[in-house]
Amino acid sequence: MPALHGVRGIAVAMVVVHNAAALATHGTVGPFARLAAVGDFGVAIFFVLSGVVIYRPVAAAHLGGGEPRARQFWWRRFVRLVPVYLAVLATLIVTGAIRVNGGRDLLAHATLTNVLRPASLFSGITQGWSLTAELCFYLLIPWWSAAIGRLARRARIADRTRTLRIELGAIASMVVAAHAWRIAVYVLDPVYRHDAVYGDVPLRGISYLWFPSHADVFAAGMALAVLSIYRVGPFRRDAGPRAVWLGAAAALAAFVAYAYGVGSPSVTNGYSLWRLEVRQVVSTMVAVALIGPLITAGRSNGLARALSGRVARGSGHLSYGLYLWHFDLIKQAAQRGHAHFAALALVGFVGGGAAAAITWFGVERPAQALRPLVDRAGRLRWSAVSPRARTGTELAALALVIAAPVAGLMRYQGPPMEEGFMLAFPEQLLHGRVPHVDFLHLYGPGSLWVLAAVYRVVGASLQAERLVGLVQHVVVVVALWSLLRAWGRRVGVLAGIVACLLIISPLGLSALAWNGALALALASLAVGMQVAPRLERSSAPAEAADGGSNPLVRRVGSRADRRALAISGVLAGAALLYRPDLVLAIGAALAVFLTTMVPRGARRPVIVAAVATTSLMAVHLAISGIGPSVQGMFIEPVFRLRGGRSLPIPPSWGEVDGFLQRAGALRVLGWPLPMPALSHQIAMWFWLVPISALGSAAVAWWPKRPMTPSLRRLRVLTTFGVALQSQAFQRPDTAHLAWVTVVTFPLVIAAIAEVVQQRRPRWPPAARAWLAATPILVVLVAVIPFYPLRTYGDLVGQSAGLQRFGAPIRRDHRVFYYGDAQAALDAQRVASRLSELSTPGEHLIVGPEPLVRTPYSDAFLYWLFPELVPGTRYIEMDPQLADARDSGLAEELARSDWLILSTTWSGWDEPNDSTKDGSSAPDRVVRDRYCEVLASGKFRLLRRCR
Repeated sequence: MPALHGVRGIAVAMVVVHNAAALATHGTVGPFARLAAVGDFGVAIFFVLSGVVIYRPVAAAHLGGGEPRARQFWWRRFVRLVPVYLAVLATLIVTGAIRVNGGRDLLAHATLTNVLRPASLFSGITQGWSLTAELCFYLLIPWWSAAIGRLARRARIADRTRTLRIELGAIASMVVAAHAWRIAVYVLDPVYRHDAVYGDVPLRGISYLWFPSHADVFAAGMALAVLSIYRVGPFRRDAGPRAVWLGAAAALAAFVAYAYGVGSPSVTNGYSLWRLEVRQVVSTMVAVALIGPLITAGRSNGLARALSGRVARGSGHLSYGLYLWHFDLIKQAAQRGHAHFAALALVGFVGGGAAAAITWFGVERPAQALRPLVDRAGRLRWSAVSPRARTGTELAALALVIAAPVAGLMRYQGPPMEEGFMLAFPEQLLHGRVPHVDFLHLYGPGSLWVLAAVYRVVGASLQAERLVGLVQHVVVVVALWSLLRAWGRRVGVLAGIVACLLIISPLGLSALAWNGALALALASLAVGMQVAPRLERSSAPAEAADGGSNPLVRRVGSRADRRALAISGVLAGAALLYRPDLVLAIGAALAVFLTTMVPRGARRPVIVAAVATTSLMAVHLAISGIGPSVQGMFIEPVFRLRGGRSLPIPPSWGEVDGFLQRAGALRVLGWPLPMPALSHQIAMWFWLVPISALGSAAVAWWPKRPMTPSLRRLRVLTTFGVALQSQAFQRPDTAHLAWVTVVTFPLVIAAIAEVVQQRRPRWPPAARAWLAATPILVVLVAVIPFYPLRTYGDLVGQSAGLQRFGAPIRRDHRVFYYGDAQAALDAQRVASRLSELSTPGEHLIVGPEPLVRTPYSDAFLYWLFPELVPGTRYIEMDPQLADARDSGLAEELARSDWLILSTTWSGWDEPNDSTKDGSSAPDRVVRDRYCEVLASGKFRLLRRCR
């Protein structure tokens, strides 16, 4: 039935036009408006299509004396419907297009039971009600099939007529039951339930969305399936061109007649009983007239040929994704003022089609490749699934682990300074200000360029910045999964899950330079190691012919392989643009990789691409100047800042040294297992950093171990892990420890798997994987559970609406989430007052109070006021830099117009130089030249008045 692909495209187009017209405020005038208003007939076409496609194999099995297996049937329907729905739902929630009201709402949407809860009915994917009806139909069919099959066997299978009567009689009973249900609901008019939002909800208002109200539409498709299988009535012979055209004309005529004769329901009263009955009958007739002749039609006429062509098949493949995506995209466009029908329809078709294509290739098609996992007997057969589908399953498992906390992370508290300057710095770049000259920046320019480009395209927003951070996190997890799959698929997945737990816990989704650099570096190794085995195989004959005597071995590998190696070099160079201090780790890992895994003739693309990409730093040096760049990227972070940011090595056993770690410990949630004191966890975590790095390196570099391809890979990775140690030692707080162990902990899993694989090669892969992962899982559960695992669980709960943490501070469309609700309220009052009094172009400085110590700052406030110019280069305030005697902060204060001071950080008491007083000149300027405008708790707004 190839032409039915095109019918799916027609149905979804009708729905898109209908919803665009419903949300448009102008542009749908004249006769077209009536047709668009009843475009929801497309849903009835989908229901009849489901009846045909789902029931034809069932009817064929009954005719042959059998019946389909329930578990196999349900599994195939599950992978067809659910994965892409959950992917779209998660994406819409993460991007804010859908706002879920609590955990019960989220659970209702995820399980497609929101049609049973009036309060959550319209807060999810609104058109998802039809998916619930589809699922109910799928749940019914195996039971229905078993009952009909039993009756058919009693009627003697050879008697086709009696079996056909049983089939059609049962279907007719479904039609009668659907009409009786609708009539009973409207005549009795019972109250379904009392809802806190909507009050008493009548059953007639919500039951239209339930399967019983549409059972007759599904039944029409089932009847078409039975008639086509038994070849009776109009299906005695294949439909010719005349039948196809007559059916299409009849469908169009019935549709137009209904649009002008009956029309859409009343906005205030909905469907009356008569109108509902007429609608169901006519929509079913339209669907049957259109679909019926196409079931057995060949390609003998133009319409059937068009509906089964390449374009029509493509529209059929994308129809489900387009159906899920289009409405919320149209709604977002309408809310932004683009309410003309043509604009909304364009958003629905183009935007929804693009999103549908992504989910088709990324989710829908890979999920359908899992259909052979359950055989006819209902048994799991993993070996029957293709390698590509297995890979898709691994990625789906990682995607689920990554996605679970994302909704909570998108409105989670952000680190006020770190995320604040990652929000503010790119905008400063777009305004023409120069890093290291106009504002202090301690890292490479790569992260600023990328975020500035994102802001230029989609606009500056917290969501955009956090989505970039999410991408960085995803790349870290996927790259580690790809790198460690050499020790088995399970090892790769377990390592990816461990990496996810560690990368999310430190600072949420903040798009920090370290996370971006780590993602690029790991991606570089992952891309290179994908092609290394092929290069080794292709180079062996050439080297054998050469005898190994020619130092200029010819180029080896295909053009695609050399291109992949060049991409690997580009990614490595880009990582250095983010964090130049990664040069040792990246350089050492690439050196081992090139010398042990890449033939000599294939090394040039990596080296040339890495050098060429890193040379882009020259552009930055030309803009900022060599002196300021060296000062900002090397002198200040390595030498001047170290005394004010360092922490005791090893960490104190009896107390938590880091101020931010103590603040984070104030949010204590229940943990079901005994756990060490927080200071003990940090101290043990610190020692686990070198133990994990050096232990895995010892396995990789042990001289007596037989060399294998996986061992060479492990040598590259452990070299990278060992070279990351300085990041943990320079400041051993939980963030820096997590940023290193996100690499070294997964490498421990790979190292143990390597040892077990060599010592016990006959052990099952599952046993090897779980044995290798057990030490790290024990560490996460029993040794350091508070920061990685408990934080992850907390964020998953927040995604479900439980104990949400993070109070919003808003200005216009900009928002930032603060950890302290009262402090957020104080900051909101100050921001609102400054918004009233300030003039664009005036200068603003934000800092701690008193300014004699600058351990931290609320840099996010600069981002909330993009029209004000930062009055200081110290958007990021660091000890011994902003409060130094030669910092120039006092002179900047003397020229600024506005000042916001916060006592939030006055209790900063880390055991380092951040507690020492710096220059008192800034505070003197504040006393002499500024007048208080508003004092609001921990925040004060001051204006220069002298």
